[in-house]
Amino acid sequence: ADALAGGALLASLLRSPPWRERLAALVRQQGLGPLLGLLLIGGSMLEEVNPQLKYGLAFMLEVPLLALLVLVTVLIARQPRRSARWLEQPLLVHLGRISYGMYLWHGLVIYAVQQQTGRLGLGFWPGVLLAVLVLVLLSTLSWHWLEVPLRQRMARSVIP
Repeated sequence: ADALAGGALLASLLRSPPWRERLAALVRQQGLGPLLGLLLIGGSMLEEVNPQLKYGLAFMLEVPLLALLVLVTVLIARQPRRSARWLEQPLLVHLGRISYGMYLWHGLVIYAVQQQTGRLGLGFWPGVLLAVLVLVLLSTLSWHWLEVPLRQRMARSVIP
């Protein structure tokens, strides 16, 4: 619910000209995108270092950081420069396509993989890599076998 509320707040702020100008000035800062990405990754890794910090401060900052990262990405994507071409890479396009499935499956996959890698005595990073691979595979299968057929079926039922 916090991410939905953050998205609603961002949409409301973008409808206000003064806030739109403030946010536009902020997201135009050079290097902000990579910095936001690093902060989000760092926040997600705090559980191993300090769980209270992760589930306190990191959770509190996650939604605003993600909202700013979305704005930076949209700004870059709207520019016809070469810097926006990296967003058109096939892997990124595929991840965008399956992102809803990744959202739906991530909790189950991360928990299951975390449990198995812990039992096998694997380290943190092999567990992260395995979780990402399983999540992308499951989300790809979900896209092809569930989402696409359901969308096609819904489109046929709406159009007489």
